[in-house]
Amino acid sequence: QFRDMAYRDPLTALRNRRYFDVRFQEELHRAQRSLEGHCSVVMIDLDDLKKINDLQGHRAGDQALKWVANFLEGELRQNDICCRLGGDEFVLLLPDTDVAGRRLVMDRIWDNLRSANARLPQAMRFSMGGATWPIDGVSAEALYEKADKAMYRSKRLNKSINQSENVSTAGGYVD
Repeated sequence: QFRDMAYRDPLTALRNRRYFDVRFQEELHRAQRSLEGHCSVVMIDLDDLKKINDLQGHRAGDQALKWVANFLEGELRQNDICCRLGGDEFVLLLPDTDVAGRRLVMDRIWDNLRSANARLPQAMRFSMGGATWPIDGVSAEALYEKADKAMYRSKRLNKSINQSENVSTAGGYVD
């Protein structure tokens, strides 16, 4: 029980960064032993959490984080893992998933978030970036960095689109 608590985020009940770091290494080793092995990671940032906290209070921000956690868990396949890294950042670990499979997961999240936003009192926006072993890197650090950079490119792109076109979107992602 203590071990499980050490690997859980107390707010969202998702697995935490510590758990992700351990499982990511395990899944990469498993993929490396397989002739056809792949492993993908997707970084996700909840855009505008600071704005929610500032305008509606931290309780609303916490509710937004819980909603995102539940939403993401509902989008995953049985073997996929969703973790909260901290703050407004989440990560998906997609074992046995190549680039095409990762893109399908990201597209599904994107499409379903747009549908969910139509029913929410305040639209949620994500920025996402992904990376796949061995195409985008061979170490956990390289894959994490590639996905993180892609997520931040997506975040910058989303802000420039919203500022220049004054539109509300569900966010976006960059490979």
